[in-house]
Amino acid sequence: MTEYFENHTILLSNDIYKALNHLDKRERTILINRYGLFGESRKTLEEIGQILGFSKERIRQIENQAIKKLREEKVNIPVIAWTADAIEGQEEKYISEGFDGYLSKPIDKTKLKVILNKYLKGE
Repeated sequence: MTEYFENHTILLSNDIYKALNHLDKRERTILINRYGLFGESRKTLEEIGQILGFSKERIRQIENQAIKKLREEKVNIPVIAWTADAIEGQEEKYISEGFDGYLSKPIDKTKLKVILNKYLKGE
């Protein structure tokens, strides 16, 4: 698989952390909890709202603002859900929640190659 990924960088959690530094603390907290980054469990808008003391609609607005800010900073990171949640219909659920792609565990190397090629070659 190495030949497919020459001259490309696959982001690790440290790179995602650096990208999130473009955001304020509240925006970072929302994205980390919303998408289950850095070992946090994924939370609903309502759950995050309860933690931060905002309505779920306000959390949605801040989430969208944070994503827009990352895109404006040219931080365009495809986010692929990689999960043991392999029940039928889960891929559609993750895509509808804003993920760019979906892979279930254990990783199917062919599916991984397809996903990586899609984002590395701009298909």
